[in-house]
Amino acid sequence: MAANPPKTRNNTHSILLPLHKTNALMNYGTRKIKSPCIDVCVTREGYCIGCHRSMEEMAGWPTYTEEQKKQVLENIKKRRPSQDYYGGPV
Repeated sequence: MAANPPKTRNNTHSILLPLHKTNALMNYGTRKIKSPCIDVCVTREGYCIGCHRSMEEMAGWPTYTEEQKKQVLENIKKRRPSQDYYGGPV
Protein backbone atom coordinates (compact mmCIF):
# COMPACT_ATOMS: atom_id res chain seq x y z
CA MET A 1 0.00 0.00 0.00
CA ALA A 2 1.53 3.36 -1.09
CA ALA A 3 1.68 6.27 1.30
CA ASN A 4 -0.48 9.26 0.47
CA PRO A 5 1.47 12.40 -0.53
CA PRO A 6 1.27 15.33 1.89
CA LYS A 7 -1.69 17.63 1.40
CA THR A 8 -1.80 21.40 1.60
CA ARG A 9 -4.71 23.80 1.88
CA ASN A 10 -7.52 23.06 -0.53
CA ASN A 11 -6.29 19.44 -0.67
CA THR A 12 -3.83 20.13 -3.47
CA HIS A 13 -0.38 18.60 -3.63
CA SER A 14 2.60 20.80 -2.86
CA ILE A 15 5.72 20.92 -5.03
CA LEU A 16 8.82 22.19 -3.27
CA LEU A 17 11.68 23.54 -5.35
CA PRO A 18 15.18 24.49 -4.24
CA LEU A 19 15.59 28.23 -3.66
CA HIS A 20 17.75 28.80 -6.76
CA LYS A 21 15.05 27.22 -8.93
CA THR A 22 12.27 29.33 -7.43
CA ASN A 23 14.33 32.48 -7.98
CA ALA A 24 14.86 31.46 -11.59
CA LEU A 25 11.12 30.98 -12.01
CA MET A 26 10.33 34.35 -10.46
CA ASN A 27 12.78 36.07 -12.84
CA TYR A 28 11.64 34.15 -15.91
CA GLY A 29 11.10 36.50 -18.80
CA THR A 30 12.92 39.43 -17.23
CA ARG A 31 16.47 40.59 -17.81
CA LYS A 32 18.25 42.11 -14.90
CA ILE A 33 20.61 44.98 -15.54
CA LYS A 34 24.13 43.82 -14.82
CA SER A 35 26.64 45.93 -12.98
CA PRO A 36 28.95 48.03 -15.17
CA CYS A 37 31.84 47.19 -12.81
CA ILE A 38 34.97 45.97 -14.61
CA ASP A 39 36.95 45.28 -11.41
CA VAL A 40 39.24 48.30 -11.69
CA CYS A 41 37.77 50.07 -8.63
CA VAL A 42 40.08 53.08 -8.47
CA THR A 43 38.45 56.44 -7.86
CA ARG A 44 39.70 59.69 -9.28
CA GLU A 45 37.86 63.00 -8.82
CA GLY A 46 34.92 61.19 -7.18
CA TYR A 47 34.35 58.59 -9.89
CA CYS A 48 35.70 55.11 -10.55
CA ILE A 49 38.07 55.15 -13.53
CA GLY A 50 36.80 51.69 -14.52
CA CYS A 51 33.01 51.96 -14.48
CA HIS A 52 32.66 55.77 -14.12
CA ARG A 53 30.21 55.48 -11.22
CA SER A 54 30.30 57.66 -8.13
CA MET A 55 30.97 56.08 -4.75
CA GLU A 56 27.27 56.50 -3.93
CA GLU A 57 26.23 54.73 -7.14
CA MET A 58 28.65 51.86 -6.50
CA ALA A 59 27.48 51.40 -2.92
CA GLY A 60 23.81 51.62 -3.81
CA TRP A 61 23.84 49.38 -6.90
CA PRO A 62 22.83 46.11 -5.13
CA THR A 63 19.71 47.73 -3.67
CA TYR A 64 18.72 49.93 -6.62
CA THR A 65 15.56 49.21 -8.59
CA GLU A 66 15.88 48.50 -12.30
CA GLU A 67 14.77 52.10 -13.00
CA GLN A 68 17.47 53.48 -10.69
CA LYS A 69 20.06 51.28 -12.41
CA LYS A 70 18.94 52.61 -15.80
CA GLN A 71 19.46 56.14 -14.48
CA VAL A 72 22.97 55.26 -13.30
CA LEU A 73 23.76 53.87 -16.75
CA GLU A 74 22.53 57.12 -18.31
CA ASN A 75 24.77 59.05 -15.89
CA ILE A 76 27.72 56.89 -16.96
CA LYS A 77 26.95 57.57 -20.60
CA LYS A 78 27.14 61.31 -19.94
CA ARG A 79 30.47 60.89 -18.17
CA ARG A 80 32.03 58.92 -21.03
CA PRO A 81 30.10 59.68 -24.20
CA SER A 82 32.55 57.88 -26.50
CA GLN A 83 31.85 54.50 -24.89
CA ASP A 84 28.77 52.42 -24.13
CA TYR A 85 27.72 51.52 -20.58
CA TYR A 86 30.19 48.65 -20.32
CA GLY A 87 33.25 50.33 -21.87
CA GLY A 88 32.87 49.32 -25.52
CA PRO A 89 32.89 51.76 -28.44
CA VAL A 90 29.60 53.44 -29.36
